[in-house]
Amino acid sequence: AMPNTPGFLAAAMAFLIPLLIAPIVTTIFSPFLDEIRQEAAQIATNTLIPPADSIDAFIRGFMTEDRFRKELGESGYSNERMDILVASSRRLIDVGEIFRWWLRDFITEDQLDELLRFHKIDSDDRVRLKQAVFFIPPVQDLIRMAVREVFSPSIRERFKLDEDFPPEFQETAKQQGVSEEWAKNYWAAHWVLPSVTQGFAMLHRKVISAEDLDLLLRAQDVMPFWRDKITQVAFNPLTRVDLRRMHKLGLLDSEQLQLRYEDLGFNAENATMMVQFTEAFNEEEPPDVALELEGLTRGTILGMFDDGVLTEGETDVALTDLGISEAAVGLFIAQRKLEQERKTRTGLIENIVRLVGGGHINLDAGLDNLAGLGLTATEIAIATQRILNKRKSRDRLPTPVQLNKMLAADIIDAEQWDTAMVGLNFSDESIARIAALTATGFTEEG
Repeated sequence: AMPNTPGFLAAAMAFLIPLLIAPIVTTIFSPFLDEIRQEAAQIATNTLIPPADSIDAFIRGFMTEDRFRKELGESGYSNERMDILVASSRRLIDVGEIFRWWLRDFITEDQLDELLRFHKIDSDDRVRLKQAVFFIPPVQDLIRMAVREVFSPSIRERFKLDEDFPPEFQETAKQQGVSEEWAKNYWAAHWVLPSVTQGFAMLHRKVISAEDLDLLLRAQDVMPFWRDKITQVAFNPLTRVDLRRMHKLGLLDSEQLQLRYEDLGFNAENATMMVQFTEAFNEEEPPDVALELEGLTRGTILGMFDDGVLTEGETDVALTDLGISEAAVGLFIAQRKLEQERKTRTGLIENIVRLVGGGHINLDAGLDNLAGLGLTATEIAIATQRILNKRKSRDRLPTPVQLNKMLAADIIDAEQWDTAMVGLNFSDESIARIAALTATGFTEEG
């Protein structure tokens, strides 16, 4: 039970009354207490800056090293601990940026490890990060490499895909995060392949085998289903003229003719008609159509091609039907096309020479027009010389007699007359004498 004596009550009141009165007194006297504290702070100016703020001020250059060490020394820090605090307070470089430095050889691998250690990355994770930082080609590039046989060591060696690999490319690729292995793979896949048509030509001339052509088609990304079929059409079919001749010699029967004409692109119905035509054409007495065709000379057909009456395809058919080989027909048509091009170029050049030589356009415009025709340097040089010769012939000066008449008629003045005489290669002394003679009124012709 709680004591109920006067002494105990007095002691309890003595304890409780200050507790109850203290908040009231503090509230009442708070403004006066703050003023007292402020005045005391102005008198006593030895309050220390918190260590964290001192470190920040020192790193940012707002506090000298001596002042920094004095400030923290008064807080009880040794120089060694100060250095530790400063080092641990510095901002860390981003991990990605650190790896970019390493890839570009700005820092060594040891320095890389040290910077990663500052990020609290252990040694095993550092090894894995260094492996993962290198670039892996996208799927499309991997497909190209596979198609180009980059991942087939024997074919890669046979085709010399690693030849001429430049070390500078490897160094620059590493700075982009591409490892040496992938840099070489990219190089091996970069080569330009021969076209399929070039592959056919090499096969025809026995430069490569059918297996080599298959490898080329594979590298050209041709689907496996089509490769052997493309190889089968690599060879030229027999021409219509050859088919007629072979049929006439008995080397081909009607059924074989049908197949050969279909090889040329005729459908079954038209191929049958071509067979019938061939059989009729090869009869002992040629029909009137054949006789009329034989009456057409090569020159007539080519002349009609020159005049635009026959197209190139029609000319090819007409010449072939005369019994001329395909190779010769191609040469004849090519020769006529070159001649047509030569005439066109000559006409364009003549037109520019005429315009500049006649003074209709200036020399610079003429040279620009010549350059725009796609001429060779020799053609431009010859045309330019012709222009200059033509201009020279039309730039002839008037004779002295004509100059005297123009002077007398006030068409030119004395200064212009004098300049023209100099242009006619008269000496200054001769010009002066002729001028004196002209002044006397002497106007002898010639």
